Amino acid sequence: ESGTIVIVGRHGRSRANEQKLIAGGWNVALVEQGEKEALELGEHLEPYQPITRVLSSDRRRAARTAFLATGKVPEQTLWLRERHFASLEGAPV
Repeated sequence: ESGTIVIVGRHGRSRANEQKLIAGGWNVALVEQGEKEALELGEHLEPYQPITRVLSSDRRRAARTAFLATGKVPEQTLWLRERHFASLEGAPV
């Protein structure tokens, strides 16, 4: 049976997560643990192969997670970017 399946995932642990800061629109990278989480996500995606299209926000943490989980360079779009929290970005959680 054919059809479209949409799978949504969240990025792995980032530097902001480790420091317990609100990241919002900040373009922070994944840390080592976040890269491991992305690879684990990829293992959970195995039953859905082949994955034909991968999208992510243009934030490094999201695009890197998508790539590590699928092995595909994601199409990056502003429409998937996290909310911008203005003066709260960088504040403690």
